[in-house]
Amino acid sequence: IFPDAALVKSAETLARKRGLRLIIVSSYPAGTRGTVAMPKVEQWLSYFRHAEIIFTDSFHATVFSLIFEREFVVSTRARYNNRIDTLLNRAGICERATSNCELDALENILSQRIDYDKAWERLNSFIGDSKAWLTHALEKTQKAVNK
Repeated sequence: IFPDAALVKSAETLARKRGLRLIIVSSYPAGTRGTVAMPKVEQWLSYFRHAEIIFTDSFHATVFSLIFEREFVVSTRARYNNRIDTLLNRAGICERATSNCELDALENILSQRIDYDKAWERLNSFIGDSKAWLTHALEKTQKAVNK
């Protein structure tokens, strides 16, 4: 999702420089060349799986960028929220968030590749804690239902 004109312009320039195809995924009707409006889930996920670079302001796009281990930048200029902050901090990659959508700033962020081994090592401890909490809550609920 590209809510910010400066981000779109920088993404277009970067795609041209690197010889990449730019696909803009949006929840709004297509208006800009290359925009795909409201794709099916399978297509949306495929864009992440096959992307070289992702620019977003969306929590879910940030999550799938991590899952598919893609290089990405999160724009903090529009819909940015605390969930993204928490996720990036826990993964140890908070430098992926920026309010500066100018080309030089984005290229600077992308010049430092994400060390996904370290990011997943950090995230896995939180994932384990979450699974343990959920298991405990479900067991407690099941006991209450069985009384």
